[in-house]
Amino acid sequence: MAIGSTDLESERSDRRTRRRQKMCEDILEAAEKVIAQRGLEKASMEEIADQAAIAKGTIYLYFKNKNDLLLDLVRRNHEEIEAEVALILEQERTPGEQIRAVVRQMLKYRREKFEVHRVLFTQYLRADDAQDPVIREMKQAMEKRVQMVMDIYREGVRQKEFRDLDPLFAVEMLSGMFHQFLLRDLSKPGGCPPEEQGDQILDLFFHGVLMPSEKTKSNSTARSHAKR
Repeated sequence: MAIGSTDLESERSDRRTRRRQKMCEDILEAAEKVIAQRGLEKASMEEIADQAAIAKGTIYLYFKNKNDLLLDLVRRNHEEIEAEVALILEQERTPGEQIRAVVRQMLKYRREKFEVHRVLFTQYLRADDAQDPVIREMKQAMEKRVQMVMDIYREGVRQKEFRDLDPLFAVEMLSGMFHQFLLRDLSKPGGCPPEEQGDQILDLFFHGVLMPSEKTKSNSTARSHAKR
C-alpha cells in the first residue's frame, strides 16, 4: 500500500521533532557541565555550544539567551525528580514509607548532580528578584513538592500513622531540616551518603531528640499539666 502524502509529512514532522528534542537535551547536558565547572555567572552560551559540539550560532536556534536555557534546565531537573518521586509513590505502601523514600530519592538525585544543584540552590538563596522567571520556576517547584508531602501527611493522619498536626507546619519542619542539610553540603561537600543523610533527617523528624524513656516522662508531664 502506498504511503499517502499526509502520512509522509507526518513522519517527517515527527523526525524533526525528535531531532529538535535530542538537540535540546544535548545542549542542556552541556549546560549542566559548563555551569558546574564555571559557575552560573561565568558560563557563556559560547562555552555551552562548544561543550555540545555545535556551532555557536546554532544554540540560539533552540534558546533565545542564557536565561531561557537556564529556565529549561531547571524545568527538566524538576520534571526528572517528579517522575522518580511518582514511581516511588506507586511502589511504597504506607505514608511513612512514602515520605522516607521521597526524602532519600531527592537527596540521592541531588548528590548525583551535586555541582549544578549547588550552583542553582546558591542562586536561589541569593536572588532578590521574585519575578525572575528562573527563580519563580524554582519556587513553584518547591511549593509543589511541599503540597505533595502535605497530601501524604494528611493520608498518614487519616490512617492513624501520624499525629493530627497541621500538615503545613509538619512539612515545613521537615523541609527546614532538609534544606539545612543542603546548606551544610554547600560548605562541606562530600559528606555522608544520601541514604545516611536521609535516615538522620527522617529519624529526627519521626522520633525527635528524646530517648524513648524520656519521651514517656515528657508525655506524662504534659498530660499532667493539661489536667490542671
